[in-house]
Formats: sequence, structure tokens, C-alpha cells
Amino acid sequence: MEHSPVVSVIVPVYDNARFLHAALESVAAQDYEPLDIIIVDDGSRDSSRAIAEAFSIRTRNARVLHQQNRGPAAARNRGLEHARGELVTFLDADDEMTQGRLTFQVRYLVDRPEVDAVVGREEITIEPGVEPPLWVRQLPPDRPTYQPVSLMVWRRWFDDVGKFEETYQIGEDTEWLSRFVSRGGRLDRVDRVVLHRRIHGGNLTYRGVGSNLMMTLHARIRERKGRA
Repeated sequence: MEHSPVVSVIVPVYDNARFLHAALESVAAQDYEPLDIIIVDDGSRDSSRAIAEAFSIRTRNARVLHQQNRGPAAARNRGLEHARGELVTFLDADDEMTQGRLTFQVRYLVDRPEVDAVVGREEITIEPGVEPPLWVRQLPPDRPTYQPVSLMVWRRWFDDVGKFEETYQIGEDTEWLSRFVSRGGRLDRVDRVVLHRRIHGGNLTYRGVGSNLMMTLHARIRERKGRA
């Protein structure tokens, strides 16, 4: 690539010490530079803060922000306030990036100036002894799934669309994408696994994703009716 834009990777964490190290190491193992790694500790009560601080000490271009517990949307927004990158992407503290994800997504966007954001496929792993949630059991066999948190987007779009809606405890990334599309942003889905998603029983989405996603759907329907 002639131009290698800085990528800000925002990792919100709340009481996820069990998986945080693996998540952060999956970022450190990426073959792309320059990176701006921002870990936002959302008031964790376990050893997540210590793990994040240790990672930032030994990893170039990584830093930790701390706040009182305000939820994942607020943690993402805090990271955005401090992001230095032209491009922004995210990783939940209990998931992992696949090898080469950042290089692939950056190249995709740089090579296609008409595309504003890109998401990739996810690979779901169920932790031993955990009952798969209903939404996983309802997935059609062999159907690829795309996770909004795998988003990579040009930073300027957050200036245009606004930040994540902090009243949402889950689905805030889906709600943001719906606003992004409504404002004319082009989102491409690519047939490449970019995210290893872990289901462990403590995920916010384990307990249900329906309510906030339905709120998003109805909000978009009302907007469309208003424009009709």
C-alpha cells in the first residue's frame, strides 16, 4: 500500500480477566503498522485493569483509559475520544482477532475509496459446558455470520454520524451502523473470518439480543415512514 493509515483498535473491558490476555495478544500479533491500541477499563472489579496495564507497558502504542462502570457503549465512546487513527476498529475483551485481519481490512478500504466501512465473518466457539444461547441454536447450518464489532471504518464517520448510543447495553454497534447506512455510508461484508467469537455464558449477548435490536428496527422504520 502506498499509504498506511494509522488504525486505532479500541478494546472495552469490564470484569473479563479470564479472556483479556488472549484478546490483547491477538491484537499484538497482527502484522499491520502503525497501530494505536486503546484499552478502556470500564470500572472492572477483577484483575482486568492489572492485565491491561501490564500489556500497555510491554506493547508499543498501547495505552489504558479508566472510567467508572458506564457500559460498553460509553467505553467505546471514551476510546473514540482519544483515538489517533484515521481508521477505527474494535475488539471485545472476550474475543480474538484472526491473523492478518487488520492488514486485510485496511487494504480493502484503501483500495476501494468508494467503500466507507467493512465487516467480516465471525467464527463462534462455545466454551465447554456452556449451553448455546437461543440465537446461536437458531442460526441456519453453514450460514456465515457477520459481527458488527468486526467493523473497520474511517474515523471521520463518527464525526458525521455521532458516537454510540449509551442507553444501549447491547446492540449499540448495530444501532450505530443503522445510522451510518441511513446517512449514506457504504458498508461491505467480506467473506473472510476476521473474528473468533467466544460464547462463555457471561456475555451480555448470551442473555438476549432481541430488545435493543427490535428498538433499532422500529426506529429505522419510523424514520423511513417520516421520509415517505
